[in-house]
Amino acid sequence: MNLVVADGGFDAQRDSECQEELAQKLILHEFATALQLLDVDGTLVLKLFGCQTESIRMAMRSMFDLFNSLEMTKPISSRPASSERYVILEGFKGLPAQWEGGQNWINNVLIGRCLQRDLSFYTSSVDHYLDQFDSDMLVLNLKACFAILSHLERKNAAKELCQSKREEKNYFPSMGGRNRDIDVKLYRHAWQLFI
Repeated sequence: MNLVVADGGFDAQRDSECQEELAQKLILHEFATALQLLDVDGTLVLKLFGCQTESIRMAMRSMFDLFNSLEMTKPISSRPASSERYVILEGFKGLPAQWEGGQNWINNVLIGRCLQRDLSFYTSSVDHYLDQFDSDMLVLNLKACFAILSHLERKNAAKELCQSKREEKNYFPSMGGRNRDIDVKLYRHAWQLFI
C-alpha cells in the first residue's frame, strides 16, 4: 500500500489529561500494523494525542529511522483545546532486516530496544522536535481558547447593552423613541398577576 491512515481514538473527555496514556496501546498497534502494510516509499498518517510518554517517544524515534520524513501537524478543524495531532511519515524505507513482526516491534518499543542509533542522537533531534511542536501547539491552543472567550465576552457585553437599551426604552418611552418590546413581567406586576 502506498498510503495508510490510522485515525483511531475514543471518547476521553472525562480523562482528557491522560488521553495519551489511554491511547498508547492503540497507537502502538496502529504503527505496527501500518509498518506491515506499507510499500517502500509509502506514507503513513497517524493520529496521536501527545508525545510525552516514553513508549510513544520510543515509537516516534523508531519511525524516524524507518521513514525519510517525519512531520507533525494539527488540523485546522481540530477543537482548539484538543491534544489531537497527526504525524505524517513519508518515504517508508522498508522493514528492517531484523524485523520479527508487529508484536515483537511493540515489545522492543516498550523495553527501548527498537532504535538503530544511540539514544543521544534522538534526544537532540526527534525529542527536541516533538517538544517544540508541543510548545507551539500549546500556544496555538491558548490563543484559540482566548479568542473564543473574548468573542463570548463581547457577545455577552453587546447582549447586555441591547438589553439595557431595551429596558431604558421600556421605562422611558417618550425619551427613547418607539417602544417595540413589551415587557410581560412589568404588566404582570402592575396588574398584580402573580401566577
